[in-house]
Amino acid sequence: MSKSGSALPNVIARVVKWDADGAAKVEILADAPGVREGQVYVARVRIVPVGFQPSDFSVLKKYGLRLGGIVLMRKAEVSEDGILSVKSVETIVARETDNFPVLLNDAAVCILPPKQGTKMVDRAIVVIGMDKSKTNDPVVDFKKNQMGELDKACQFGVAGIVLTGEDEEGEVCETMIGGDKPRTAEELIALFEETVPSAMIDEATYSRTAWRVAPYFHIEIDPDRSSKLSAQRLNIDYGEGDELSWTRSNVVLRTLGNSWLLCDASAGDDVIRQEAGLLLDVFEEA
Repeated sequence: MSKSGSALPNVIARVVKWDADGAAKVEILADAPGVREGQVYVARVRIVPVGFQPSDFSVLKKYGLRLGGIVLMRKAEVSEDGILSVKSVETIVARETDNFPVLLNDAAVCILPPKQGTKMVDRAIVVIGMDKSKTNDPVVDFKKNQMGELDKACQFGVAGIVLTGEDEEGEVCETMIGGDKPRTAEELIALFEETVPSAMIDEATYSRTAWRVAPYFHIEIDPDRSSKLSAQRLNIDYGEGDELSWTRSNVVLRTLGNSWLLCDASAGDDVIRQEAGLLLDVFEEA
């Protein structure tokens, strides 16, 4: 996955207190360049000399943002006076207590193509457990390192297991097992052991390069955030059909009834252009 342009990070945070002049005190929810998870800052939207002024926290409050809500702050940097200065801020989850939001750090995301006849996306695939994914014995290593992550994947959506790496000729191999219907973690492990190609197991065992195995899940997109994620898909080529591409993201989920929905999958860096890439490449960035 390649990037170009001068980048400042996108930062996900929880609002903990209102401040004067459209600012707010926020708690950082995921590490990003210049900030760390758990740090608290006063955040303020930068003043634009000319043109349209982005909404600040006071405006978002009028439209339903409450203390405990989760926001995405774009192009954030800590100024000399210790203020977190951001280009813009938008509400991801307005009320924490209403929606039970969950943040998944360092996931891989593919926003799937919209259905024929519409430009609005409604589904995505999320890969988790990336930091525990290195393997040279996929079945054994998955059972040892990833069962907790697989339980999460089964909770959040229709889950499966992905195995990917390079063969002796340097060609990327990838198989995604499951993901077609709801299964328990135990059923997925049994399916993986039964159907994973033996040639890929051999490649992972004897390869001089890193192979990866991790859980993934299909999930529906929050209708209230579909326009944002549809725009993200238009700006980043995630591919069509079986030729899928991926970005590394901090993912925000929320509940609606008995289901989980994808609210946000913003890339960690706000750049002029970001390109989606092979899942194996995204694994290697984690």
